Amino acid sequence: MEVIKILSVALKKNKKALNNNVNRNEIIDNLEKHLGYGEDNNNLLIKVAKELLKSDQNYDPKYIAGILGNIICEGTPGLLESSYYNTKPNEIYCYLQCMKDHFEYAEVFSGNTISVIGVDKTNDLLIKMENKTNPKLEFKSGPSTQCIDDGVIKRKGAPCTPKFGLGMIQWTGSRTKQLIEEYKHYKMVSPDHELYITDYPTIEKCRGIESNFMLLELKDENKEFRKIVKKWEKYKTPYYAGFRICNDYENPAKADQRDFRGKVANDIFKAMKGCCKANKLYCHKKDVSIKSLSYKNITDISNSVNTVDNEACNCDSYDSNTDYDKNLDTQNDDKKHNDDYINDNHHYQDHDQDQKGDDEDDSDSNKKDGF
Repeated sequence: MEVIKILSVALKKNKKALNNNVNRNEIIDNLEKHLGYGEDNNNLLIKVAKELLKSDQNYDPKYIAGILGNIICEGTPGLLESSYYNTKPNEIYCYLQCMKDHFEYAEVFSGNTISVIGVDKTNDLLIKMENKTNPKLEFKSGPSTQCIDDGVIKRKGAPCTPKFGLGMIQWTGSRTKQLIEEYKHYKMVSPDHELYITDYPTIEKCRGIESNFMLLELKDENKEFRKIVKKWEKYKTPYYAGFRICNDYENPAKADQRDFRGKVANDIFKAMKGCCKANKLYCHKKDVSIKSLSYKNITDISNSVNTVDNEACNCDSYDSNTDYDKNLDTQNDDKKHNDDYINDNHHYQDHDQDQKGDDEDDSDSNKKDGF
């Protein structure tokens, strides 16, 4: 993976000595021995961990585990958002209906991957979208007769904005264009580069490029995501790191993904310490290892999730009753953490609106913290 020069402000705010009885080399050695997500996925996580554990940075491994837990739980790399809503035709998003009406999206692109469609053809689609003036909803391809735009029902003749989600976390709008620029960059690098791609990149290359892009989005200049670490610092556990990154950066449609990714982060942290095998994906199904997964079903989830099997591990076991790491200082803090978890369920889809207010409210404190 290309050396990532710009790292998360969340990580930059946590330049503290490693305090988990392991040094950097031991963490990497332990990950090499105890990750069980398949060779390609293990290698990707180890490369990211190496970058975040560089000797001049001293980033907290608990937070790193949260990043790794989110990367491994992502969806299909290079996936173009599906516009298939035939079972609930009037619940389609208006931006997807706009794509169907004006860009043959349903026939060519919907549910496909950039590995099949190609980087250039996907980029051409984005250019056509930018050049389209005043598109309106037509519903010419059926079966929908209405669509939903930010909770508002719209019908034929209403103005619409064409866009679609792309990649393992479905980057949308301007972020789709930025991601395609990353793909185009790796078409231009030397063929010897480990992320060099042709116009039809493999799923593995897509995953590496999009993981790079995910870290680049968390750079310190990015005001939208810079508060993640401030929230995480309240508890400083691997579970809460996975939870917060999923909630505040990923903004998932399904709230239980935050809990699942926190659990995966908890397992990865145990692997860092060399005492547990990390091979369960709670974000997939209970008791299923990566060996039985494909990229296309990696985001399937189950309502019933078992706790990790520690296999005679000396690490603190995961507490399924409280859903957080037991290294919290006091029982009162435990209650506050659990209250935060409950309260977050009420606003996880409102992140974009809430973030603006958060940034305005914290303008003074941000200056104090050196933002």
